[in-house]
Amino acid sequence: MSNEQSLASAIALHRRGSLREAEAAYRRILAVAPDYAEAHNALGIALQQQGNAEGAVTAFRRAATLKPDYAAAQANLGAALQRLGRIDEAAAAHGAAIALDPTNPDYHYNLALVRQGGVILTPPPPNTGRRSPSVPAMPAPITTSAPSCACRDVWTRQSPPIEPQSPMILPRPIFAITTLRWR
Repeated sequence: MSNEQSLASAIALHRRGSLREAEAAYRRILAVAPDYAEAHNALGIALQQQGNAEGAVTAFRRAATLKPDYAAAQANLGAALQRLGRIDEAAAAHGAAIALDPTNPDYHYNLALVRQGGVILTPPPPNTGRRSPSVPAMPAPITTSAPSCACRDVWTRQSPPIEPQSPMILPRPIFAITTLRWR
């Protein structure tokens, strides 16, 4: 099996949520191909998701060193550094990601968050099909009530009762690691 096929298998494990098995698979790939930047990046993602930010920083740095034009590794490095509270280093890594891929809005957003006071980004909760308590409910669709007389259509809007909401979180939380930028 080629390194690319092995990495694809490891990423499939990772996406299924088998973080420890994926980490082991990435380490096996790196034992055979220690200069495989994409495997270092994927290992960093798995380590970050398991709470090992220092290990993730090491893996992301190695990926960025091996492949200097790897914007996703720089963005992931910035997110891991940010998680550790190393704000100046995080800003530099996010800036490097932007320099490599200036059209990616996620990189700009992450740098803006760092500059707004070093906000520690957290991964979004898993999709459970339930709405977050910080996001207001969408109003019900507009319905028509058509009386027998065609001249008087009445439009009504049905909406949920107004509830006090907690302060809104930024509308689009981006966390480069949770977007799993593999390549």
